[in-house]
Amino acid sequence: EGFNKNTSVLLACDVSSSMDYNISRKSNVRNYDIGILLASVLKTKCKHVITGIFGDTWKPIIGGPKEILSHAEWMDSFMNEVGYSTNGYKVIDWLLENNQEIDKVMFFTDMQMWDSYNGAGSLEKSWTKYKKQFPKAKLYLFDLEGYGQLPIRQLKDDVMLLAGWSDKIFDMLNAFEKGESVIDEIKICKEKYSITSFSLEANLIDADRDWVREFCERLVEENLKITWSANFYPSGVSIEFAK
Repeated sequence: EGFNKNTSVLLACDVSSSMDYNISRKSNVRNYDIGILLASVLKTKCKHVITGIFGDTWKPIIGGPKEILSHAEWMDSFMNEVGYSTNGYKVIDWLLENNQEIDKVMFFTDMQMWDSYNGAGSLEKSWTKYKKQFPKAKLYLFDLEGYGQLPIRQLKDDVMLLAGWSDKIFDMLNAFEKGESVIDEIKICKEKYSITSFSLEANLIDADRDWVREFCERLVEENLKITWSANFYPSGVSIEFAK
């Protein structure tokens, strides 16, 4: 859901050094394996898709097997061809250079993005340029690690952050497409699964404190009787704001 036959999507997978870690001590699955797998799943949901990997550079990967796991393994075979930095802005710059209009640009990353060439490149600057040229485009950042980094300072209607990974990510993506709020999702989870608490694994407070204030006020208004916590670096949060 949230897609139709004319929807164009770009799926960019981070294969930098910081993504080359196992997801747990008991697993051989690496963080970038998760990104590549999720991209391979999403690739099956729409027809107009560009998939690729980025590190020092961005590499679009054309074709490949149709079966999801085979496609993920095939994409993995290219990972040594782009370097090991995290120049995510190169993805957007490539779209600009090729005058390519994309409806939904999706990054699967740990959010640690910078310009390894010591220049002025950044995802935020490149996305701002892209939005001026293609104002209807939307950016989705899938945070697969939760280090608390945010490559774009403000999350807006056209920039969305989804933290963690599971099949529920696609439910959340569908909710965004339908215009549902986070509060609506919490109410559904409370009704279906009787949850009494939840945790936000993202640096949302530093990103947009107005959003957090509105979020807390809505929780109180809805009288959900639920507790929550957040994993973030409180560099921009005062005691007064927390109260």
